[in-house]
Amino acid sequence: MAQADWSSRVVFLPNAIVHNPPENPNVVLSWQSYLSEIPECELKLKALAVLRAFMEAKGKAWGKPSRRLRFVSLRLGLQTPVSNAI
Repeated sequence: MAQADWSSRVVFLPNAIVHNPPENPNVVLSWQSYLSEIPECELKLKALAVLRAFMEAKGKAWGKPSRRLRFVSLRLGLQTPVSNAI
């Protein structure tokens, strides 16, 4: 089901990552350059947390990008680390 933060103009599809998974961890790392285009809001934090949980479930090879995403929100100026967003 879609989730939206209309005031920030952000829409999130939580199951999209399951139906269209990234081919490898490097693809996920390349997404970081686009994160700054998404307005800062709680829904963005939730989306990052869902992505991080998906990668952690994939196994050890996906761990490095997962750990990097943990701190992306802080680098972008958000107050809550991704690991605490859910």
